[in-house]
Amino acid sequence: ATQADVWIERELPLSEIPFASRDLMRLAPFGAGNEKPLFLFPRVSVTGTRAFGKTGDHLEAMLGDGFDAPISAVSFFSKPDSFGKPLTAGTSADIVGHIENDWRGRPRVRIVDVL
Repeated sequence: ATQADVWIERELPLSEIPFASRDLMRLAPFGAGNEKPLFLFPRVSVTGTRAFGKTGDHLEAMLGDGFDAPISAVSFFSKPDSFGKPLTAGTSADIVGHIENDWRGRPRVRIVDVL
């Protein structure tokens, strides 16, 4: 299988996620012809990971930059080794993902890949 090309809109520091989230809501709804932008969050610290969901088949990671409060990042039907690089607490990684709001309306990252 060949890997499809992925178009990353831009690099974004974690500290800009709340502002980007607000701006992205103005561009919704997303779907065919208006795809959700994909961002690269470079050199973030993975401060913790946990499985969640009824059968533990979803993954949440807490991402930090050392300055701001950690940001939640999720990937459904994923394990820590489902990506290009394992998502392991205590490591640093480049995260590729979308910005979305969680069920409480707080911004988070939907993980697409870990580099």
